[in-house]
Amino acid sequence: MTKWADSHNALIAAGAASAPSRTEKKRTRKESDVAAAKASFDRNLEAYVRALPALLKGSAGMFALVGSAKLAGVHESREEAMNEGYRRFGLTGFLVQEISREELEMGQRWLKACQS
Repeated sequence: MTKWADSHNALIAAGAASAPSRTEKKRTRKESDVAAAKASFDRNLEAYVRALPALLKGSAGMFALVGSAKLAGVHESREEAMNEGYRRFGLTGFLVQEISREELEMGQRWLKACQS
């Protein structure tokens, strides 16, 4: 073999060794999907916690639907809120949460911890 062929083969081998495998690509995609889902959940939860003081005044005991980081509705039952969430947001991510003072306190602690 010539020096050129040896160099060329070495470069090809190095390139193949540094290219991510199928498993690595899947893992990276899954990690990215998980990160996006977590970010979406965090935005929805933050929107819920912001809306909660007003919701407690007239909707305590009902169920809030939050999607796309906005309050999307208040429903009598968790089932109604879930059905509406799937209808409006599909599988892209939404939050259904019972409106209660305990949730306000927990949410405020969560936000404070996230901002620290």
